[in-house]
Amino acid sequence: SWCNTVTDHNTRSYSCAESQSVPLYLDVETSSFYSELNCAQISLWCVTALWLAHSILSFLRLYHSHSQQISGPCLSREKELLLGQTQASFIDWKEATRRLVQD
Repeated sequence: SWCNTVTDHNTRSYSCAESQSVPLYLDVETSSFYSELNCAQISLWCVTALWLAHSILSFLRLYHSHSQQISGPCLSREKELLLGQTQASFIDWKEATRRLVQD
């Protein structure tokens, strides 16, 4: 058979023309190949659509949660805390670079 011809190590190598004359009996059923390929393609499109919907809904949930959290009465206090921390870290960074330049 063709498989024995290809895998037999004791025989000489065959050319493509010589291998065409060897009968090919693999006992493979290919009648539903295109149906299975279409099913796999549809499944991949469905998974992609579900992933996209999940991503959009997650973003909307995060946006909604973030907008509710910021719209509260503590916005000005949080803003002051953030700006204070930013200014403090900037001053620390400026002091550290000044020390490096002096050394």
